[in-house]
Amino acid sequence: MKSFIPVSFDLAKAEEAVREFSNLLTRKDALGESADILPLFRRLPLLCHMCHVGSKSLALGSVNRYATEYHLFGSYVCDLVLADWENSTFTFIEFEDAMPSSVFVKNGKKATKEWSKRFDHGCSQIIDWFHKIAKMTEHPDFEDLFGHRSIKFDGLLVIGRQKGLSTGELQRLEWRSEHVVVYSQKINCVTYDGLLQQMMTRLEFWKTLTKSAST
Repeated sequence: MKSFIPVSFDLAKAEEAVREFSNLLTRKDALGESADILPLFRRLPLLCHMCHVGSKSLALGSVNRYATEYHLFGSYVCDLVLADWENSTFTFIEFEDAMPSSVFVKNGKKATKEWSKRFDHGCSQIIDWFHKIAKMTEHPDFEDLFGHRSIKFDGLLVIGRQKGLSTGELQRLEWRSEHVVVYSQKINCVTYDGLLQQMMTRLEFWKTLTKSAST
């Protein structure tokens, strides 16, 4: 069984990891989950760490463990899980592909695009994880998996690119991320470009904080 790996923030390594992520998004408009995305995150622990910016549960600087391809009670596999271990707080992350039709698709003559099957699949994955966690709280393996008898958690779906999405579609994505709640938990949704921008903003904050501390 996989276990959580300790990780701590390192500004230089985080900058390098985010730079690699940015270069990938610049080089390729379309990204495959298995071919492009998962290998990058498996290789870069600090890039995994920086994904906490998409979470509403994990506080600034609180992530201290992570796990990739983490099995939930033999039923599901989470692409990435971030943890504030001491405070029993977790974010479960699903990566989907980044294609022109990853988020919205045209259906016939309708003027408004519909949510794609890929997007609904990603959300459904996270809902299934929430359901499993709720049902297994009393299971003896629960504490083995998460180090606690109960946990606080949310979900994050990373999917698609901002390129090609209209202003209205980006607003729909943001609204859904902000207001849709499942089992009293949010499923935060963001494009890969949006995640990168959040990471870069957070890095600038850390750099400013470091400079202030040194002076």
